[in-house]
Amino acid sequence: MGLLYLADSRNLQKDKLHRHIEIELNLVVQGNITYVVSGRRFTFSARTLLWIFPEQEHQVVDRSDNAQFYVAAFKPSLINRSCGQPRTRG
Repeated sequence: MGLLYLADSRNLQKDKLHRHIEIELNLVVQGNITYVVSGRRFTFSARTLLWIFPEQEHQVVDRSDNAQFYVAAFKPSLINRSCGQPRTRG
């Protein structure tokens, strides 16, 4: 289905440039994080929501010492089932 976790200095490992088939949302709740997304560098602060689309290259390249952000990834099968319901069509 997907995953959800709170990333912070205790569990955020060195990230490498990557891509995946899931839609990923990052909600910054404290501090700031810097991402490279599709070759462009962006810094996001608290109360910012970042959408990363399937197959979009991305990497966390920097973060403040107090950075905390939620990462949620949604597998295509979940999106297809959710969007294929009669109430969501048309």
